[in-house]
Amino acid sequence: MRPYRALTLAVIATAACSSEASTPTESGTPAYPATPASLSSGIVFGMFGFAPSDWDAGTRPDTLYTGGAITDRNVAHVKNQLQIAQNKGLAWWYNVTSPDETLYFVSSTNHDFDLAKWKAEFNSNVCPAPVGCPNDTSEVSLSQYINNGTLKGTWLLDDMAKFTNGTPSYSDLEAMGALAKRRFPGIATAVRQRPTELEKLNNVGTGTKQFVNLDAGWAQYNSRQVAINLYVSDQNAAASRHGLKLVYGINVSDGGDNAGAEVTQAQLKAWGTPMLTPTNSSTCSFIMWNETYSLQNTAAMDSLSKLAKQHATRACR
Repeated sequence: MRPYRALTLAVIATAACSSEASTPTESGTPAYPATPASLSSGIVFGMFGFAPSDWDAGTRPDTLYTGGAITDRNVAHVKNQLQIAQNKGLAWWYNVTSPDETLYFVSSTNHDFDLAKWKAEFNSNVCPAPVGCPNDTSEVSLSQYINNGTLKGTWLLDDMAKFTNGTPSYSDLEAMGALAKRRFPGIATAVRQRPTELEKLNNVGTGTKQFVNLDAGWAQYNSRQVAINLYVSDQNAAASRHGLKLVYGINVSDGGDNAGAEVTQAQLKAWGTPMLTPTNSSTCSFIMWNETYSLQNTAAMDSLSKLAKQHATRACR
């Protein structure tokens, strides 16, 4: 997954033309608010690519989103950003390793996942020399933000489809989750792969084998998947079989009907609603890909945001 990039000019232009009213305009597009959203209830609802410091009144649909997700390999900077998020009443997912698995975490002879390479980078980012990790925990403590919910969790791997031969295995994922929890006690852990695919990994299976140190799967929908209701029921069932919570989302930037096409407003609402219905007890976050999407400040997004705020607040671990 790519790190943060600036918003497209189209989105910035939309923001510049918005008033501070929070209700939809005559065109069906909610205007930008004066203050950011507060995560006082519901589940995290947001986009990949935004950082907490990007949340400025008049430049984002701040009443719609209650957080986001981003890669940042500098843990001291992550802590600074989480303080900003806390001040604004937001919650964030962070990845602190490389988003480009094919360069960093594959075997030198094939495309199997290499656990040792992942551990080496994770430790180098959270336990930098010369201090390292005193008492086995990160030199930079994030406990305040973990405990108050500002740090929703960390995803340990991004696009797991890049690996082969059923890797990473169950034991790999458990070892990764265990390391993250030693470095950051109490943190929720996830991988960006849907539960029905996690079942296909070595030593997982479709039975009832439970994950202990991996807390959540990540199901990101697009037009190439099965029908949305079947997709949601399948992911919920697989997550339940393996003791996982679910981060749901939609590939809004290029997951539409044609290759590289954006998701339409109709698709956004039709696909997001089953994932966010309050009766869906598996859902603990809803994060979309990504910040370049041009239809962010729309009536359809407003509808999903309201569902997320009505959802029962749920930890991802």
